[in-house]
Amino acid sequence: MRASRFAALAGNARAFMGSLQRALHLHDVEGAVFRTYKDCLSQYAPVSARHSLVRCGR
Repeated sequence: MRASRFAALAGNARAFMGSLQRALHLHDVEGAVFRTYKDCLSQYAPVSARHSLVRCGR
């Protein structure tokens, strides 16, 4: 069950990154703005993972 859950999360992450990339191209986002956004996401990722684990009772 855990493997399927992580596979689903990985699929969601790939879909999110794909949509983010399309949005960046559509709006011609500057590199500095993207790096700031990426840093925010990088800081949020561990929080999101911990939240997922807590919800699963781990």
